[in-house]
Amino acid sequence: MIARSAHRQRGAATLVVVMVLFLIMAMMAAYANRNLIFEQRIASNYYRSGIALETAEAGIDWALGKLNAGSIDALCVADGAAATSFRDRYLAIGADHTITTQLNRLTPIAGCIDTAAQGLVCQCRADGVVATPAVAAATQFQPMFGVALRNVNRPGVVRVQVTACTSTLTACSPAQEANAAAAGLARSVVTVDFALLSALKVPPAAPLTVRESVDLEFRAWACTTPRPAPTACCCKVAAPTQGRPVDRPRCQARRCALR
Repeated sequence: MIARSAHRQRGAATLVVVMVLFLIMAMMAAYANRNLIFEQRIASNYYRSGIALETAEAGIDWALGKLNAGSIDALCVADGAAATSFRDRYLAIGADHTITTQLNRLTPIAGCIDTAAQGLVCQCRADGVVATPAVAAATQFQPMFGVALRNVNRPGVVRVQVTACTSTLTACSPAQEANAAAAGLARSVVTVDFALLSALKVPPAAPLTVRESVDLEFRAWACTTPRPAPTACCCKVAAPTQGRPVDRPRCQARRCALR
């Protein structure tokens, strides 16, 4: 009886050890699965944050290109018939190179969204209102950025702030912060100061400066310098001008030769 009872006790102890080992393995598997879920969430957050940051940096490059470009329409597309350029539409440059914003606001005055169907769709309205676009649903991110201009207390410098979101700017606005976090949206803000540089080291003596002669082919043209001074010249030529003369008599009478 004593030997049989001891054999049963040894079997019960083995069962307890196996159950404890299974419990430990189950806890380790649950912990590993928990770490995997966290890593997936972290990777997803990094991915969304990367898209938002890249969109904001792309917005900085886009703004720099528009500031150096010519006339554009309300969709930010180059249009020679348009009245103003991006720079003239939103900035005022004084004689002392002081740059001030035409629209004194903190919200974006222009923006673009990268749609899956149409590509980049931009807004450059004269009133500086960036509307929330109606975008069709897609399986990929359709990020959007907005460009805001700030005054800087330095001559010839303007501050450009670009706000980007993995969705529309309205979805990532401070008022929608809780909903944006629940939806897994990412937001990024990049601020850069741009300086105004002259394309020429020395300004020309006149809007039109030629060494030999100029042939207008009998086409009318005008001096683009607004209200030239009485001693200013609209055209400096070394040889007589062929074709139709300058349409400003005083500049035509004051035609001067190059040194």
